[in-house]
Amino acid sequence: CCHILRWFAWRNPMTGVLEVGGAAIAIAAFARSRHEKEQQEAREAAELYRRFFNAELLDHAPDRVSTTHENQGLDVNAIAAIRAIERYQKERKHWFLGLSSSAEHVGDTRTRVLEEMKQWFMTASIDSLPAASVARRLDYCWQFLLRASAFESQNEISFLATLGEVCRHLERLYQHTVTTETTGEAKIAVLGLLGRELVEGTALALLFALFAPKAGASPGPALAPGFFELLTWSRALESEIQLEESRDNLPPLRRDSPCHRLVAALLRQAHFRELAHRQEDHEESEAGAASPSLSFPAMMSELQSGHAEVEDPGVLDVFRTNSAFALEARRSFLELCTHLDKFCFFVVALRPYQQLAAAGGDAALCWLRRSLSHLLQELDKSLLQLRQARLALMHVAKKHLQDLAKRIGEAEELQRRWMQSLRHVDELRLDELHKACAGSSTEVNALTSAVREVELKAKAKEGLQQIAAAFMNPDFQARCSLALPDRLASEMRELASNKLPAVESSRSP
Repeated sequence: CCHILRWFAWRNPMTGVLEVGGAAIAIAAFARSRHEKEQQEAREAAELYRRFFNAELLDHAPDRVSTTHENQGLDVNAIAAIRAIERYQKERKHWFLGLSSSAEHVGDTRTRVLEEMKQWFMTASIDSLPAASVARRLDYCWQFLLRASAFESQNEISFLATLGEVCRHLERLYQHTVTTETTGEAKIAVLGLLGRELVEGTALALLFALFAPKAGASPGPALAPGFFELLTWSRALESEIQLEESRDNLPPLRRDSPCHRLVAALLRQAHFRELAHRQEDHEESEAGAASPSLSFPAMMSELQSGHAEVEDPGVLDVFRTNSAFALEARRSFLELCTHLDKFCFFVVALRPYQQLAAAGGDAALCWLRRSLSHLLQELDKSLLQLRQARLALMHVAKKHLQDLAKRIGEAEELQRRWMQSLRHVDELRLDELHKACAGSSTEVNALTSAVREVELKAKAKEGLQQIAAAFMNPDFQARCSLALPDRLASEMRELASNKLPAVESSRSP
């Protein structure tokens, strides 16, 4: 900066003072703008990491560029992704007023994001990486590409271009892990992750379709709130948190709003907290469930019986009236709450089956085929009802959005903020999740079918044949130096005779 100011003074001594002053103001404004962009980058990266991994980026990401040593056990796609990151880090430069330097980057958001990714890729061994983990990492990486305006770059190899290359390697890695994971445990895990994201995205429709936004909130772009932010929002109802100080990307929680209290009660239920994998929520489970003021079934019954007379200050004025439009909106809202509760409950109910499959394999799932099949049927039904209810609610919201757009010049500030808040409801992604959940449920169901059971029995029979054949082999017997346990020989002969008629006949004189 000092060199730039001296250049202005030397170029024209007569007006040097004025030019130096103007340059100083311009430099200060540029530095302030760059600082604001860096803060925005840090805020969005931290919120993304918290949303996907329930952790703080600063706690898991080094602040300096590290040098990795190639591990022979790493997947080739992981190695390629690490090389892409290190190539960007090597070529990356500092920029200020069009001037560049190659000084080391320390503690900035982009360094932390890429270093955390490098650490994760270093754990991507060929055989032990679950597909669900890769899918979550891929989705996390894609979210940066969707926020291009927040991560601008002047480098020839940009930050976003590097992440785009990393995404391509992650997609290949995901395809590889999916092809190797055919067990019931893995497929139930994938279904659980898809269900979790669907619950999170659908909950945003409940919060933004009808609720009045926060007055005086920042009009700038903000990330959609994640699952844990939603749980924090719901806990504010019975805590000492000042509700008017809630985040800009969430509507203010009002204790005098029946709809707000209903959604808070919905999210405070044990199955929602369990789906979120949050330890402190597990610890509060009994207290939250025992609270009479947050009994979701009781509140739902009360609102369903008198939704036509609801006077709710927490929703927009247009949805409070007794018009057919407002009644349809509130009815769709209640139906979405009901079906979201069912779907979340059934997704969590799959977890014991996943644990059982981890311990006993697919054979254990076949043994519980009737109960698992019934659960999957309930899940599929609730999935369909959930989508229909969400489409009905968003149809009402978009109808009002179109009406406001036609007279945008007359729209009040609160109405404009409500229009902006609808961007948090990603309907395209929700439709994709519905389709993916349906396909994943079909795959899990296929693992417990009668055909699958026959396949497992055939594999077990083949294994028994191999064991019996190896034991009864004279070469094996001749090399044994220890006495056989009691009845072992007769048991193996019985096994061979029952399972290996061909082998036994070949050994008969």
